[in-house]
Formats: sequence, C-alpha cells, structure tokens
Amino acid sequence: MIEPLLLALLAQTLALSVTVVSVRALQALCVRRLGAGAAYLCWLLVPVAMLCAALPHVASDALVLRVDVSSIASAWPGMVPRPH
Repeated sequence: MIEPLLLALLAQTLALSVTVVSVRALQALCVRRLGAGAAYLCWLLVPVAMLCAALPHVASDALVLRVDVSSIASAWPGMVPRPH
C-alpha cells in the first residue's frame, strides 16, 4: 500500500527537480531573447510537469515474444527440435 505512494512521490520529485533545473538554466536565455515576462511564464512549466507526472498512466508490462522455432528448424542445418 505504501509502495505505490512512494513511487508517485518519487515521480513527482523527479518531475519537479528536472523542470526547475531546466527552467532555471534557460531563464537567462529567455530573458535576453524574449523579455522578463516570458521568463516568468516559463515557471508555469513547473506545475504543468507536476500535473503530468500525477496523471494516471497505463502500466507497461514487459514485452514477451514467443517464437516457435520447431516450425523452421528444418531450414537450419544441424538443428534438432526439442519436444515441449
């Protein structure tokens, strides 16, 4: 029960950290090119990133491929299919 909460908290923390560092790094460039108003608007990316991290998403399962090698084993010389 606590593990999903901690994973959500970790996702929020990572989103916040990456966004704050990115906005702070680009703020000087934004002030020079677009003005102070645009630099302040860049800080809106922080709550947007936090909301995106909080949105529910589909849990991704590992992709499992099953290949029936016995059907093509006769094409490979020296290959002997094993019984299942």
